[in-house]
Amino acid sequence: MVNMPKKNKINIIKPEYGIEIASNKLTSLTNNSGSIKNVVVEEIRSEIFTNFTYQISKIFSIKSGLTSEFSQIEVFGELPNKQSFRFIKPSLTANYKINKKHQLTFVAERKVGQLNFRDFADSSDATEN
Repeated sequence: MVNMPKKNKINIIKPEYGIEIASNKLTSLTNNSGSIKNVVVEEIRSEIFTNFTYQISKIFSIKSGLTSEFSQIEVFGELPNKQSFRFIKPSLTANYKINKKHQLTFVAERKVGQLNFRDFADSSDATEN
């Protein structure tokens, strides 16, 4: 992550950038009509993000961001399968400091949950009939 704030007390613009890469794997035994099969599900996921925080005054700031997530899931077994997913996740946060103990925050963002690997292992099992 890279942080490069502008050096003013007010009107500070602070950019943030980052990349995340992850690899996940699930090995599962599935039962299809009495026949037990070994299924492996692998995921390579990457995420690129950028955020900008704008400190408008001592009590008010706005943060905007954009994240792109890419995922490729591959199923190995009797019926191999490969799927790719792409998600764009924008965000906006406004923060108002009422006093030293209280603040008001508004957040609007798109969230994408983690994929369930069992769904992919089970779909391989269901297509074997």
